[in-house]
Amino acid sequence: MDEHLLEVYLINTARHTEETPVAEWVSLPTDAETMKAVFERLGVDGSDTEQYQVSAFHSSLDGWSEALKPGESLDDLNYLAVLLTQRSDEERDKFAAAAQYGDHAASAADLINLTHNLDCYWLYPTVHNSDDYGHYLIDDLDELELPEAAKKYFDYKAFGRDAVREDGGTFTDYGYIYNNKNDFAVWYTDHDIPKEHRITPDQPDTVFMDAAAVADQLYLHPDILLRADGAVELLNQTVQRGIHLAAVDMPQRHGQRVRVLFLSAPCHRGQQCQRQQTQNDPLFHISPTPSKRIPWLRMSYPI
Repeated sequence: MDEHLLEVYLINTARHTEETPVAEWVSLPTDAETMKAVFERLGVDGSDTEQYQVSAFHSSLDGWSEALKPGESLDDLNYLAVLLTQRSDEERDKFAAAAQYGDHAASAADLINLTHNLDCYWLYPTVHNSDDYGHYLIDDLDELELPEAAKKYFDYKAFGRDAVREDGGTFTDYGYIYNNKNDFAVWYTDHDIPKEHRITPDQPDTVFMDAAAVADQLYLHPDILLRADGAVELLNQTVQRGIHLAAVDMPQRHGQRVRVLFLSAPCHRGQQCQRQQTQNDPLFHISPTPSKRIPWLRMSYPI
């Protein structure tokens, strides 16, 4: 049953359309080398999560992958698939039922924790409706100790319905399940994935330096400097204001590499930051950016 336990549809966010798809189904769990080949076929940098996205899911284990949402972390998804391969068939059924129950199924990270907390749920595979549950409680567990002669007059469905309401349970494709109120332990937070189960490259290193140091780097590129005097002047001004910069070297499409400089200005999200714009120059571009990591000013130039 391990085969196709989780498949994800990975798209190139810049080039993918319904008419001309640039995408691939990937079977998880997998390894970093396999993913490297997938990223190359898609034409994306695996360390830049803005270049690709998981947009759809499929599993041979029915009824749980619907809890996943587009944009989930590939590493989280791979780790989740690893954990599911380590579970028995009965545990996987319980996992899928608990995912349908839905109290800990809002993300891949939630589902990773769910695999470690299956003891927090009772699952009754043969119970599929209130009547089944009423018969189970009365006939199998003998909860009311009814005489046999009285059972033919008993409303099993109503009794089962009230018990479901009291349990807070639900009927799933795998039977009846409810949370038994055991402590739910959070094992996994913050993408803390064992290295052997990571399948995406590390993010590019970000080197923080002051504006003078970045300006020195620019002077190593005289052809660029001739066309970017305004940008250098901006860098010089930032020294006086105590503004710092982060520099990241990143690959771009068509094999060109650029150095991206992020102004780490003394302002915060939601506040107005001072921005200066150089002349419209194709080699050196300055523009506001909504970067998730450094939400200020971005400058990039070829290297």
